[in-house]
Amino acid sequence: MPVPQRQVNRCFTLIWNAVFSHVVDTIVFRDTGEEIGVRILINGRELIDLVRDVELPFATREGHPKIAGAYSYFGPSFTFLPSRHFLGQPVHSWTDGEGRCYVLSCHCGIPPCWPLSTRIEVRQQEIIWSDFRQVHRGPQSAAGEWRYDGMGPFVFNRESYERALAGNAVPRVRMPRKRSENTRLTEVFNLAFRRGANDRAAAGIVLPASPPSPGNIPSAPEDCTDMHARAAWSKGYSAGFQCGASDSELAGVDEPGAHGMISGFDQDFLERYGLLDGTGDHLDKLR
Repeated sequence: MPVPQRQVNRCFTLIWNAVFSHVVDTIVFRDTGEEIGVRILINGRELIDLVRDVELPFATREGHPKIAGAYSYFGPSFTFLPSRHFLGQPVHSWTDGEGRCYVLSCHCGIPPCWPLSTRIEVRQQEIIWSDFRQVHRGPQSAAGEWRYDGMGPFVFNRESYERALAGNAVPRVRMPRKRSENTRLTEVFNLAFRRGANDRAAAGIVLPASPPSPGNIPSAPEDCTDMHARAAWSKGYSAGFQCGASDSELAGVDEPGAHGMISGFDQDFLERYGLLDGTGDHLDKLR
């Protein structure tokens, strides 16, 4: 005797609820106006802390434990709507494959330098994060593969998730600061950054492609006579060539940040990540 369809439906519902009702995770996008970006909390814990716990054994094995969890979050213009980066539509070139997005940036502020990626699947009722990867520590990495088997998948209620993405950015209030030597170096860096971005566009390389390092860096302006200014010029040009938006690209959109466009960096950022004095730790990561 065939089983009535109503009973079949009821059994399916009971099984679904039994299996999936306990795996609904929570996510919070919290902007506090800090330089680190819009914090992401999953089930009450910072995403960076969750990732650090997984990465620490691998980083320690390499002899560089400090690179575990060495990330920052994305800024509000990349996180909150109208940006759809966290809805599986990556801005810029911040993806390492179909259906995947970078969810954490390198702590230097340039996402492709050292990003954490995940698959973001948008379903009718849920949004699922799964298959986390450090793109520079895959199966072919000379330093060895980092595995995230114990992390996720995370299943979020879609309505709550999208409501969280509708949050508002906290205004950034900056106190006036006295002009210093680093102020001058920041100006040199950003002048070179703009030059690099425009030269990349003039060469016909269109983002979100990943441009190679520039073959030849043009000479610094005549007033860049000291080694620190010349170093700032070189770093700025290379960064602009590889990730900067050109003048015409910036002029072509209403909200450059929502499209992943970078026009330059402020002094606080450059100081924080050692880009004015060469104290970064990127060689440990990318070797």
